[in-house]
Amino acid sequence: MHVACHVFADESVRRSYLLCAVKVDPASLDATRRALRRLCLPSQRRLHFEREQDARRRHLLDQITKLRIQATVYQCDDPNQIAARMGCLRQLLVDESTAMTRLVLDACETMDHRDRRLIYLAARDIGMAPTFTYEHLRSFEEPLLWVSDAVAWAVGAGRSWHTRVTDVVAVVVEVKPDFTVR
Repeated sequence: MHVACHVFADESVRRSYLLCAVKVDPASLDATRRALRRLCLPSQRRLHFEREQDARRRHLLDQITKLRIQATVYQCDDPNQIAARMGCLRQLLVDESTAMTRLVLDACETMDHRDRRLIYLAARDIGMAPTFTYEHLRSFEEPLLWVSDAVAWAVGAGRSWHTRVTDVVAVVVEVKPDFTVR
């Protein structure tokens, strides 16, 4: 039996397409958000790993590993980013279909409509719970998206960075691209 969770997902594109899904127990959402907001510098309204210096990245990852969260990283090596994203998102839905009650994706104007279509079709085919909800939010609206951004960045950056998040990343799942949704 799976415990109900909220999932927050963001991507990183390097040699591979990576979609990081961070699972959080609903009871710890508020405390985790507060802890993340405290990591912002006075001039920041959000954390974004691509823009941080290495010393700050190390500090942020150290703080993130202290949070009570678990992440799964979905990796697809297809150069077609649309097919890669759809494959990763579909696998996330399959893997979490019995536990996930809410999915939050980082908003991306060019992909949101594809995500909605895939989620609708996959939720129907998989038989997602009727209480399942999803939404697209911008990262400054949802601090838990900062964690998926950071973890995806660290996994994509390679060995020394990936090692820093091994306590958070439960598994890296290799995914085949999905060519059915464009």
